[in-house]
Amino acid sequence: MFGAIPVIGSNTGGTTELINSGSNGFLYEKGNPKDLAKKMMYFIKNPFQLKKMGENAQKFALGNFKIERCVSEIEKIYLDILIKG
Repeated sequence: MFGAIPVIGSNTGGTTELINSGSNGFLYEKGNPKDLAKKMMYFIKNPFQLKKMGENAQKFALGNFKIERCVSEIEKIYLDILIKG
């Protein structure tokens, strides 16, 4: 995502929180290689969408995964543990 490349991931677990299917990448049905291949072929056949969705992916990553934000959130967790015991 940081490299302006859209992501293709299975529709399970935390992946569904990271990929907004059709905006910054695609979710495919877990265990369905035909669905995965279909998503890959979409990018091969639609280079404009590859670029556009890659830009969206990069914006998402820059907005959500800055080191300062991650450190701040980890610090909050530690403080909660210390205060609440």
